[in-house]
Amino acid sequence: MKARLIAMFMAFVLSAPDARSNTYIGSGRVSCGDWLASSESMRVHRQNWIMGYLSGLNSNSSEPITAECLVCLAQNCPYPTIDFLAEHTANGITAAIDKYCRENPLKKVIDAADDVAGQMKRLNK
Repeated sequence: MKARLIAMFMAFVLSAPDARSNTYIGSGRVSCGDWLASSESMRVHRQNWIMGYLSGLNSNSSEPITAECLVCLAQNCPYPTIDFLAEHTANGITAAIDKYCRENPLKKVIDAADDVAGQMKRLNK
């Protein structure tokens, strides 16, 4: 029974759609070039969107699924989570978004936010 549960879980995880197939509404759809050229009032609005987006990612953040995690889940162990926003400030995050956008002006702000989130996750391991 446990093996069947693990196999079903793995099939579900491996067949999950790529995050980029999801629809994003709001400032994440703006290009990095537009982010850098934003007026002060628009920039504050877009920063708030990014902080909300990253907070949402953080509330759902967990370690990558490994064989050990699957065994643990089958035994009802708590799933390990990462608080990747710990030790980071809005100003620091904004500076990292600015840096990404200067280097990738044609990318979207959502790409910048995802990249910065990945960097923070690696730092907080």
